[in-house]
Amino acid sequence: MTGDRGRTPLILAAKTGDVRTVEVLINNKSNVNAVDDIGMSALHEAVCNKFPAVLAQLINSNARVNLPDISGSTGLIYAAEQGELHCVKMLLESQANVNYVNEYGRTALMLAAANGHKDVVEILLELTENINQNDRTGKSALHLSAFYGRYEVLKSLILKGADIHMCDRQGNASIYYAFINRHFKCCRYLIQHGGNLDKIAERMELPKQLIANEIYSTDDSSRGSLS
Repeated sequence: MTGDRGRTPLILAAKTGDVRTVEVLINNKSNVNAVDDIGMSALHEAVCNKFPAVLAQLINSNARVNLPDISGSTGLIYAAEQGELHCVKMLLESQANVNYVNEYGRTALMLAAANGHKDVVEILLELTENINQNDRTGKSALHLSAFYGRYEVLKSLILKGADIHMCDRQGNASIYYAFINRHFKCCRYLIQHGGNLDKIAERMELPKQLIANEIYSTDDSSRGSLS
């Protein structure tokens, strides 16, 4: 029996965090790996709705931790994106693939970095095969942390060896995105570790010294003179 959007009773129970109903359905041989019309399983719903107790039930009942939904995203990718550290740890202990790439070319590390979840990022960094993995636009975890001004994450990535000179498909390094989004603290840290202002100056057709002045004289929260 399926309901709205092809959701089974187990998927619906997992979505609402109904531990007792999940237990009853599992005991009655519900398919723990059934998916709805967009490929979301009970495990996906438990993670996305932040119910680690339900996630544990499903894992203990042999739910597939690396099952992707229609976007190619696994439970670990969603847990990392939301900063759900407990769920991340459970999934990794159950052999979730930390290097899995979704349809947009993004990994759990990239999404944790984009959302500023430093504790999750640091766990994933210990297991990730390629810290410089890039998505379909050529952006790495470092690009994304710079773009969104995730300073602490950016520091962790650089200290683990992320390539600060790596450019995306538009030819932009991380420092460019930190600068155009006015994350000057990130810019300063990138410069301390070899970040180059030349490409910013070339792209924006501005003197490099003017860009440097903006970075070192303006707080992240301030509106500077450059548009």
